Amino acid sequence: MLRRFSPRLAVLTVLSLFVMALTSTAVVAQDAFTFTAASTEVTHTAGQTLRIDLSIANHTDGPLDILLDIPVSPGAPWYPEIRGRIGTFEVARVTIQPDPTETERTLTTFRFLNDIPEDAAPGEYNFSVRARTADGRFSQTIPFVITIKGSDEEAVEDLEVETRFPLLRGPADASFEFAVTLRNRSSEELILDLAGLVPEGWDLAFKPSFEEKFFTSISVSGAGSQSLDVIVTPSRTAAPGQYPVQFTAGVGERTVSADFGVILTGNSEVRLGTSDGRLNAEASAGNAGTVPVVVFNTGTIPLAQVDLIGQGPSGWDISFDQASAIDIQPGLFQEVRAHITPTDQALPGDYSVTIFANSPDTSDTMELRITVTKSSVWGWVGLAIVAVVALGLVGLFVRLGRR
Repeated sequence: MLRRFSPRLAVLTVLSLFVMALTSTAVVAQDAFTFTAASTEVTHTAGQTLRIDLSIANHTDGPLDILLDIPVSPGAPWYPEIRGRIGTFEVARVTIQPDPTETERTLTTFRFLNDIPEDAAPGEYNFSVRARTADGRFSQTIPFVITIKGSDEEAVEDLEVETRFPLLRGPADASFEFAVTLRNRSSEELILDLAGLVPEGWDLAFKPSFEEKFFTSISVSGAGSQSLDVIVTPSRTAAPGQYPVQFTAGVGERTVSADFGVILTGNSEVRLGTSDGRLNAEASAGNAGTVPVVVFNTGTIPLAQVDLIGQGPSGWDISFDQASAIDIQPGLFQEVRAHITPTDQALPGDYSVTIFANSPDTSDTMELRITVTKSSVWGWVGLAIVAVVALGLVGLFVRLGRR
């Protein structure tokens, strides 16, 4: 069955399709590209060059023809312009290729430049940069506020330093890493010299976060930031307590500083040695040999409850004048005589004996070489046997002579 053609219905259909087309176009245009700036509020001084990085990302499936202009500026003698990233040519129109990954990682970058007039009066100056498609379907504008400070005002605070944990605790044999972030609020790149103050005998170093190389200066881009680690290594002989550390970064009159603190809990360290430095001694089988063992406290806190233990061949006896509860102050030592007795059946030769020093917090070991010599008892026994044999022979000759 055929229906009669209705003009009213046809008009409504066309209008619906038109509205749908407009709605679809707005959504596509809304996602066509992203226009961003590294910073939109910058503080600067007269006579310097203003630099702000700009980026455009294409979110469509094909290339976009983009027009760039500066619709708002203070006018003469301000002459802002848009240049390529390296600043060699002025840019007014550019073709942006699509991002194959559909993310904003692939960017086309530009730079907003302006030589600030030498006689620019202190105050705020407004600019804007516009990016729009050549067909006029989409446009984005970024406003900028540039603040110029006068010569009679305080120095521009365009450099900042941040740290999360300014106070760290640990023993003197540890290294302390302070995480620092440097922020450059100006529009120009800054190459900052790094320095610091630490107690005498301590070491200070700087390295990038998550890297193992060291440096003494760092570059921070305009309106950017850089993270680094400040590494503090105390003197191993530093006493327990809290110590100040100061970090500075700057170039010329632009300098920032941060104060840190290190709380040393002290390190416990015991070392064994001998009074004459020799690690060998002699002993005869069944008889004790004596070794002057020295217990050193090379840490920064007192040693308490140090015990001495000796270990040697099976059956050997090892004892000490004082084998337990030895207390020693930092930097001092105590001499304890070790008595090492081989078994009666020990054969002549070299044997290994180990001395252990143990405390609740630290320990150390020392290896000694004990040379076992022939026992003097067996020497006398041998002499007695020789004497008996000699006397027997003399008696025998006497008896035979009488016959």
